[in-house]
Amino acid sequence: MSSAQFICPFQGPASEGEYRVRVYKDGTEIDKLGGPSASATYCNGVTHRCRFNYRINRTPSVRRVTPSSGPPESIVSIYGRVFTTQYIAQSGKGVSRSVLERVQLNGTTCNLTDPDTGDLYGITANSEGSQWVTVKVKPNRKIIGSQIFNYSVVPSNLGLGSSMNLRESLRVSGKNELYHYQTNAVITSVAPTSGSLVGGTLLTISGIYFANRGYQTLAKVSVGGVPCVVKNVSDTEIKCVTGKAAESSTNKYPGSRGLIFDKWNERFSMDDDKWTTTSPAVSKHIIEGSNAYNITHDDHYCGLVSGYFNPPKDGEYRLAIRGDDVSQLFFSETGDPANMLSK
Repeated sequence: MSSAQFICPFQGPASEGEYRVRVYKDGTEIDKLGGPSASATYCNGVTHRCRFNYRINRTPSVRRVTPSSGPPESIVSIYGRVFTTQYIAQSGKGVSRSVLERVQLNGTTCNLTDPDTGDLYGITANSEGSQWVTVKVKPNRKIIGSQIFNYSVVPSNLGLGSSMNLRESLRVSGKNELYHYQTNAVITSVAPTSGSLVGGTLLTISGIYFANRGYQTLAKVSVGGVPCVVKNVSDTEIKCVTGKAAESSTNKYPGSRGLIFDKWNERFSMDDDKWTTTSPAVSKHIIEGSNAYNITHDDHYCGLVSGYFNPPKDGEYRLAIRGDDVSQLFFSETGDPANMLSK
């Protein structure tokens, strides 16, 4: 046999350990080809040369992705153990240190640099010499849905490779899918803004990312909780016909992403039956997930986090709340905010 070198990507096992590297030709292990003399030349007869160690301290990782949702082609920050702040396009010839080769979103390559200026969107270490790095990228993928990031650190002779996802980096979607980042369409306007109670009004919804790559049939619209029959979909426009208005008097319905966080300074009241305020909220934010901690670190204020709980499947769920200092949980079993009870 002639001398040869093989370079191949591979998916490692779930745990650390030392493993023997085996090479086969036509279904037969190489050290068994050509009789006893072949095994003496396999790795020059030195067994440890044909072994590989999987090590967590040599594994790039993704710990956090922010934000966790947004429109396609938005700049996203990935925080993890990247081992480098060097981008391969700037490294020149003879790379001898670790460099970030590529970042992908569901298999599609993301841009690390602005295509117009050539500048990096951003690669920053926690501190000088730290292996924990924040990388900013712009995905090229326009598909709406749940997405997973991964990246590669090279060269391979430094013992690095593809990234792993730490548990805290992953979320679970309403469809029971794991994701780092969810992409969503953007609505900019709805016309007309009023119509008949018995339905039949043709609505035009304007925006972007409504119909990417053949996903037109997945578009669904509801108005006040009532389906609006979709007639036509393009990437920037949806036309639908409204149905008869619901008999419910509520003006709140599930559908928007995240939770609403209202904040009052100083002036508030709380009684046994309901939560009320004596002045309009001084600020209002949409938060992702259920944690309002990153919204404010002020003292002497009162906040209200509200939203709808949409269970992904049948089952028993336990709701809990944590706050500083006083907190109270209200829950409506009917979905109507007027029926909320303290739990």
